Amino acid sequence: MKTVSIGDTHGKAAAETILNIINEYDKFIFMGDYVDSPVIDNLSMRKNLSDIIELKKKYPEKIVLLWGNHDIHYLLGKGHFCSGFRPGMKQEFYEIFHSNADLFQLAFEAGGYLWTHAGISGWWYEYRFMPFAEKQKKQASVAELLNTAFDKRYKAIFDIGYSRKGDFETGGPLWCDIEELTDDP
Repeated sequence: MKTVSIGDTHGKAAAETILNIINEYDKFIFMGDYVDSPVIDNLSMRKNLSDIIELKKKYPEKIVLLWGNHDIHYLLGKGHFCSGFRPGMKQEFYEIFHSNADLFQLAFEAGGYLWTHAGISGWWYEYRFMPFAEKQKKQASVAELLNTAFDKRYKAIFDIGYSRKGDFETGGPLWCDIEELTDDP
Protein backbone atom coordinates (compact mmCIF):
# COMPACT_ATOMS: atom_id res chain seq x y z
CA MET A 1 0.00 0.00 0.00
CA LYS A 2 1.44 3.36 -1.07
CA THR A 3 0.91 5.76 1.82
CA VAL A 4 1.63 9.44 2.42
CA SER A 5 1.90 10.65 6.01
CA ILE A 6 1.23 14.37 6.37
CA GLY A 7 2.59 16.05 9.48
CA ASP A 8 1.09 18.97 11.35
CA THR A 9 -0.37 21.36 8.80
CA HIS A 10 -1.05 24.08 11.43
CA GLY A 11 -3.34 25.99 9.10
CA LYS A 12 -1.40 25.55 5.88
CA ALA A 13 -3.23 24.71 2.67
CA ALA A 14 -2.83 21.02 1.85
CA ALA A 15 -6.01 19.82 0.15
CA GLU A 16 -5.18 21.08 -3.34
CA THR A 17 -1.75 19.44 -3.26
CA ILE A 18 -3.34 16.13 -2.23
CA LEU A 19 -5.97 16.42 -4.96
CA ASN A 20 -3.20 16.74 -7.54
CA ILE A 21 -1.75 13.35 -6.52
CA ILE A 22 -4.83 11.57 -5.15
CA ASN A 23 -4.68 8.74 -7.70
CA GLU A 24 -0.98 8.04 -7.19
CA TYR A 25 -1.35 6.75 -3.61
CA ASP A 26 -3.62 4.45 -1.63
CA LYS A 27 -3.77 6.40 1.65
CA PHE A 28 -3.11 9.91 2.88
CA ILE A 29 -2.78 10.08 6.65
CA PHE A 30 -3.04 13.53 8.21
CA MET A 31 -1.29 13.43 11.58
CA GLY A 32 -3.40 16.09 13.32
CA ASP A 33 -2.73 19.69 14.37
CA TYR A 34 -4.78 21.29 11.61
CA VAL A 35 -4.89 24.70 13.34
CA ASP A 36 -2.91 27.12 15.54
CA SER A 37 -0.36 28.51 13.13
CA PRO A 38 1.84 31.29 14.47
CA VAL A 39 1.66 33.08 11.07
CA ILE A 40 -1.53 32.06 9.21
CA ASP A 41 -4.63 34.19 9.77
CA ASN A 42 -7.86 32.82 11.24
CA LEU A 43 -9.89 32.85 8.02
CA SER A 44 -7.21 30.99 6.06
CA MET A 45 -6.84 28.41 8.83
CA ARG A 46 -10.60 27.85 8.91
CA LYS A 47 -10.74 27.47 5.12
CA ASN A 48 -7.79 25.09 5.03
CA LEU A 49 -9.29 22.94 7.81
CA SER A 50 -12.63 22.88 5.99
CA ASP A 51 -10.90 21.91 2.74
CA ILE A 52 -9.19 18.96 4.45
CA ILE A 53 -12.52 17.84 5.92
CA GLU A 54 -14.18 18.08 2.51
CA LEU A 55 -11.33 16.02 1.06
CA LYS A 56 -12.06 13.33 3.66
CA LYS A 57 -15.75 13.38 2.77
CA LYS A 58 -15.00 13.06 -0.94
CA TYR A 59 -12.40 10.29 -0.50
CA PRO A 60 -13.35 8.55 2.77
CA GLU A 61 -11.33 5.40 2.06
CA LYS A 62 -8.17 7.26 1.01
CA ILE A 63 -8.02 10.04 3.61
CA VAL A 64 -7.36 9.41 7.31
CA LEU A 65 -7.70 12.30 9.75
CA LEU A 66 -5.99 11.86 13.12
CA TRP A 67 -6.51 14.07 16.15
CA GLY A 68 -3.63 16.26 17.34
CA ASN A 69 -3.19 18.08 20.63
CA HIS A 70 -3.91 21.43 18.95
CA ASP A 71 -7.27 20.11 17.75
CA ILE A 72 -8.24 18.59 21.09
CA HIS A 73 -8.23 21.89 22.94
CA TYR A 74 -11.01 23.12 20.63
CA LEU A 75 -12.89 19.82 20.81
CA LEU A 76 -12.65 19.33 24.60
CA GLY A 77 -11.75 22.77 25.94
CA LYS A 78 -10.72 23.35 29.55
CA GLY A 79 -7.81 21.27 30.75
CA HIS A 80 -6.55 20.52 27.23
CA PHE A 81 -5.07 23.84 26.13
CA CYS A 82 -1.69 24.16 24.48
CA SER A 83 0.33 26.88 22.79
CA GLY A 84 -1.12 28.73 19.84
CA PHE A 85 -4.73 28.54 21.06
CA ARG A 86 -6.87 31.16 19.32
CA PRO A 87 -9.59 32.42 21.67
CA GLY A 88 -11.21 34.30 18.78
CA MET A 89 -11.67 31.02 16.89
CA LYS A 90 -12.71 28.91 19.87
CA GLN A 91 -16.41 28.70 18.93
CA GLU A 92 -15.89 28.25 15.19
CA PHE A 93 -13.25 25.53 15.57
CA TYR A 94 -15.33 23.87 18.28
CA GLU A 95 -18.31 23.70 15.91
CA ILE A 96 -16.20 22.44 12.99
CA PHE A 97 -14.51 19.71 15.04
CA HIS A 98 -17.72 18.67 16.85
CA SER A 99 -19.87 18.51 13.74
CA ASN A 100 -17.21 16.42 11.96
CA ALA A 101 -15.85 14.41 14.89
CA ASP A 102 -16.89 11.14 13.24
CA LEU A 103 -14.36 11.81 10.46
CA PHE A 104 -11.40 11.91 12.88
CA GLN A 105 -9.71 9.21 14.91
CA LEU A 106 -6.86 8.99 17.39
CA ALA A 107 -4.96 6.14 15.72
CA PHE A 108 -4.68 4.25 12.45
CA GLU A 109 -3.03 0.90 11.85
CA ALA A 110 -2.15 -0.85 8.59
CA GLY A 111 0.50 -3.28 7.41
CA GLY A 112 2.09 -3.61 10.83
CA TYR A 113 2.45 0.16 11.27
CA LEU A 114 0.67 2.37 13.80
CA TRP A 115 0.03 6.08 13.29
CA THR A 116 -0.84 8.55 16.06
CA HIS A 117 -0.18 12.25 16.31
CA ALA A 118 2.83 12.01 18.62
CA GLY A 119 3.71 8.33 18.95
CA ILE A 120 3.61 5.94 21.90
CA SER A 121 6.42 5.13 24.30
CA GLY A 122 6.89 1.69 25.79
CA TRP A 123 6.44 3.03 29.33
CA TRP A 124 3.16 4.77 28.50
CA TYR A 125 1.81 1.71 26.72
CA GLU A 126 2.71 -0.69 29.53
CA TYR A 127 1.85 1.39 32.60
CA ARG A 128 -0.78 3.89 31.49
CA PHE A 129 -2.62 2.20 28.61
CA MET A 130 -2.57 -1.54 29.41
CA PRO A 131 -4.94 -1.18 32.41
CA PHE A 132 -7.56 0.11 29.95
CA ALA A 133 -6.73 -2.38 27.17
CA GLU A 134 -6.89 -5.40 29.48
CA LYS A 135 -10.44 -4.48 30.56
CA GLN A 136 -11.78 -4.52 27.00
CA LYS A 137 -13.88 -7.59 26.30
CA LYS A 138 -13.13 -8.07 22.61
CA GLN A 139 -9.90 -8.69 20.77
CA ALA A 140 -8.90 -5.52 18.98
CA SER A 141 -5.91 -3.98 17.28
CA VAL A 142 -3.87 -1.37 19.13
CA ALA A 143 -5.42 1.36 16.95
CA GLU A 144 -8.95 0.14 17.72
CA LEU A 145 -8.16 0.11 21.44
CA LEU A 146 -6.67 3.61 21.28
CA ASN A 147 -9.70 4.90 19.37
CA THR A 148 -12.04 3.33 21.92
CA ALA A 149 -10.02 4.85 24.75
CA PHE A 150 -10.25 8.26 23.10
CA ASP A 151 -14.00 7.91 22.54
CA LYS A 152 -14.41 7.01 26.22
CA ARG A 153 -12.09 9.91 27.17
CA TYR A 154 -9.75 7.56 29.03
CA LYS A 155 -7.61 10.02 30.97
CA ALA A 156 -4.20 8.52 30.08
CA ILE A 157 -4.76 9.31 26.38
CA PHE A 158 -4.21 12.96 27.30
CA ASP A 159 -1.07 12.45 29.44
CA ILE A 160 1.65 15.07 29.11
CA GLY A 161 5.17 13.93 29.97
CA TYR A 162 7.77 15.62 32.15
CA SER A 163 9.70 16.83 29.09
CA ARG A 164 6.71 19.04 28.19
CA LYS A 165 6.14 20.10 31.79
CA GLY A 166 3.45 17.48 32.42
CA ASP A 167 2.90 15.04 35.26
CA PHE A 168 3.96 11.75 33.69
CA GLU A 169 7.17 9.99 32.73
CA THR A 170 6.09 10.16 29.10
CA GLY A 171 3.18 11.67 27.21
CA GLY A 172 0.36 9.78 25.57
CA PRO A 173 -0.33 9.58 21.83
CA LEU A 174 -1.24 13.28 21.63
CA TRP A 175 1.74 14.58 23.60
CA CYS A 176 4.63 12.08 23.42
CA ASP A 177 7.88 13.95 22.79
CA ILE A 178 10.64 12.87 20.37
CA GLU A 179 13.04 12.48 23.33
CA GLU A 180 10.59 10.13 25.03
CA LEU A 181 10.31 8.03 21.86
CA THR A 182 14.07 7.98 21.40
CA ASP A 183 14.58 6.78 24.98
CA ASP A 184 11.74 4.24 25.02
CA PRO A 185 10.22 3.48 21.60
